[in-house]
Amino acid sequence: MVKKNYGEGSWFAVPLKRKGFAVGLAARNTARGAKILAYFFGKRYPSPPALSELEHLEAKDALRVLQIGDLGLINGEWKVIGKQPNWDRSKWPVPNFIRREPITGRVWQVTLSNDDPAVVVSEKLVSEEQAAGSGPHLIYGYGAVEKVLSKLLL
Repeated sequence: MVKKNYGEGSWFAVPLKRKGFAVGLAARNTARGAKILAYFFGKRYPSPPALSELEHLEAKDALRVLQIGDLGLINGEWKVIGKQPNWDRSKWPVPNFIRREPITGRVWQVTLSNDDPAVVVSEKLVSEEQAAGSGPHLIYGYGAVEKVLSKLLL
């Protein structure tokens, strides 16, 4: 088993495809590791920022909240910056996600466990209007995260 170099409340830098870095915050991780619920923010940094540059950010400032794999952190391609001082997980809630059925077009609201983002607590059929603003229920690998953030932070 690989030792994790991060935990809940850890800030990390994600290298972007065309220079610079995005930052994320690990808000939840699975009991056995490997999956993280992470908040990502809308500023491109020329180099990994200092923890003091991030401490003021809040959940409401996030550009995206994604479920991600932790390989980029484990293999060192993503730099762990440090832990949010006075970490309080209640200030970083687990949002609902959506799942679409491709054939029927139905939309399901997916609620995850507050303690383990790999555990689905419930799924509820919702309208497109109710699903608006919710991200897809997907697990992004570290390469996919880099591509998504690179496109968002042109």
